[in-house]
Amino acid sequence: VAGPPAPLSDLEASSRAAWMAKQGLPEGKAASSADEPLGETLAELWGLPPGSGAFHREQAAERQLLSFAAAATLGPQIRAHALTCTSATGRLSAALCALWQQERRAPAVLTVR
Repeated sequence: VAGPPAPLSDLEASSRAAWMAKQGLPEGKAASSADEPLGETLAELWGLPPGSGAFHREQAAERQLLSFAAAATLGPQIRAHALTCTSATGRLSAALCALWQQERRAPAVLTVR
């Protein structure tokens, strides 16, 4: 006879531990990562340099997310370029340049229609 189902937090913790073990991350870190803020966890997984505290690492993680989100809204060439960039600044610069090009082309496209 099976007992009551495990709480969702236990399932999440065991799933996270299994995933982190598969990634080769330390086992002790997997157990405590559920207690860390999301920014800290993302920063560690993405290998971001440690800032002067969790706030700066969280800002860097948010910048990474923003850079990928900005590139994802653009054409396939910019998205492919974003995947090859090693920095959020490079991705954001590429996205910004593509947006400026679209802005310059918009009046010409509108006049043709």
